[in-house]
Amino acid sequence: MMGLLACAMALMASLVSAREPEVKTVDVDADIVIAQDGSVREIDVGKDVAPGVAALVEKAVKQWRFEPVVRNGKPVMAKTGLTMDLAATKVGAGYSLRIQRVVFVSSRAKPLKYVVPGMPRTAMGSGMNFDVLAAMRVDPQGNVVEAALLSLQVRGGRREPKHLREDFAVEVERALKHSKFRPADVAAGERGDDTFYLPLDYRNALGRGASLTIAERFGDATPVPWLTPDQQPKLIELPESKGGMPVAMADSDVRLATKVVGATL
Repeated sequence: MMGLLACAMALMASLVSAREPEVKTVDVDADIVIAQDGSVREIDVGKDVAPGVAALVEKAVKQWRFEPVVRNGKPVMAKTGLTMDLAATKVGAGYSLRIQRVVFVSSRAKPLKYVVPGMPRTAMGSGMNFDVLAAMRVDPQGNVVEAALLSLQVRGGRREPKHLREDFAVEVERALKHSKFRPADVAAGERGDDTFYLPLDYRNALGRGASLTIAERFGDATPVPWLTPDQQPKLIELPESKGGMPVAMADSDVRLATKVVGATL
């Protein structure tokens, strides 16, 4: 009897599973220009997005409305990056696309040339793991003009090697100043002076460990040296970690007036 019951339950589970639609997640990156009245003036979808999906995204985004972006007390044209997560549900021979998540961040965070800071000699062979958070300031031409170590969390080992933080700080500044980012499109309202954040994991052969989230790295971070107190990053604006790639905080002055999450393209 128990064997028959188990078989029946397995059959029911397979039937339910067979009826469930196949769902995939599609990530879309784009640049948009917001006009002074909050309408979408331009959209440029990333080249790695399938043409059919790109066409649907362009059509939908052009109908969105934003609250006017106000800077220095006046509505301005503004250019920002758009990251969108789409749920693609199998329907017949194609898919239905539904918006799951939308975030607006500077698209300049994707480097043209990326020099990754190495592990200092004082940290090599220590058997410790190191979770780092760095920041870099990028000028309108895409040059890294300042870089700083904000947080270094040491896991494993009994005592932190001497001068370790200073050595990491030197390596972070040296390497990142050789990186290069896309120039700012200032004429379209893109910020010329940007600050990007970089989570880095350093693992010794003798040590292993899961990576800390960006929020966890900010737990004991020092202030960004070139930002005023009111410009310091807020945890509510934190993006998801991109696995060792630079990330930007969310554009807090870019706000949708149209409800788009949950909408179908």
